[in-house]
Amino acid sequence: MLFRGIADKKSAAAGGLAVVAGVAMSVLGAATSPARAAALGVNYTCSVGVTLVPPVQVPVPATMDVDIAGGVSGPVHVGDQVVLSGFQTVAHVSGALLASIAAVDATSISGHYDSFRVDARVGDAGQVQSATASMDISSSTPSVGGFDLIAPPGAIGLSGFTADRTGTMTFTAGTTASGTLDVQTRLGATQHWPFTCTRTSDASVIATATVSQKPKPPSSPPPSKTTTPGRAASAPAALSNASPSSETATGSSSSVNQRTAQHPQLARTGASYVGELTLGGGLLILAGAGLMYTARRRDVTALDT
Repeated sequence: MLFRGIADKKSAAAGGLAVVAGVAMSVLGAATSPARAAALGVNYTCSVGVTLVPPVQVPVPATMDVDIAGGVSGPVHVGDQVVLSGFQTVAHVSGALLASIAAVDATSISGHYDSFRVDARVGDAGQVQSATASMDISSSTPSVGGFDLIAPPGAIGLSGFTADRTGTMTFTAGTTASGTLDVQTRLGATQHWPFTCTRTSDASVIATATVSQKPKPPSSPPPSKTTTPGRAASAPAALSNASPSSETATGSSSSVNQRTAQHPQLARTGASYVGELTLGGGLLILAGAGLMYTARRRDVTALDT
């Protein structure tokens, strides 16, 4: 019974440790997920080249109210290349363009952004940086109330930004967007309508990130000087009893270049380990709870017997 009781206590202790480790992994998984923010209802005024009588195209006005999602994960240091992860847009299109859509009896609309601009800046005095996303537009069905353009179909990472100074790096909706709408008609024909858009509302914040200086590498302590007991330390070269025939290097110097491997700390572009950490933590919690339950049952059985 003594050995059995010890085993049950060890099992319970192991279960407790597993639960604690599982909770820690789950918390770590949640902490490493990208911080998300979104710019909602960013207004763009567009001009669309509508083909009513091929091949003549007539400019028709339209408006887009765009929701833009994105975030930055991980620490960001000066000099890092920063990626806006989870980038995706949803644009609701309305305006005079809807009459043209009805005139050609369109059944679906898809397309492609040749350029969707996003700006970034660190602080108020930092240089404005711009990156443009080239992305496909998912197919949608037009209605009298308008239609939505989702681009890209799945979230992406938008690169092209550099953390050039310390401070708060702010990502905002860019000033322009352009591309082509692919309009499918009921007769089976597909028309390609080019469009250009200009932002008419204030720049909305998509995401922010704090930029700090890179941490300095730890300095190596100087090697300690030791002397062998019973033996005197050797005298400096200037005081040694060198004979006249001793060769001494003069007039030149040599140095050893110590190369230190540099590992740039890039901001993470996604939560590639979030799922693994969360899943692993959950499994550890379950395993620990099982061990603790088994140990408790053994204690109850031991008392009964």
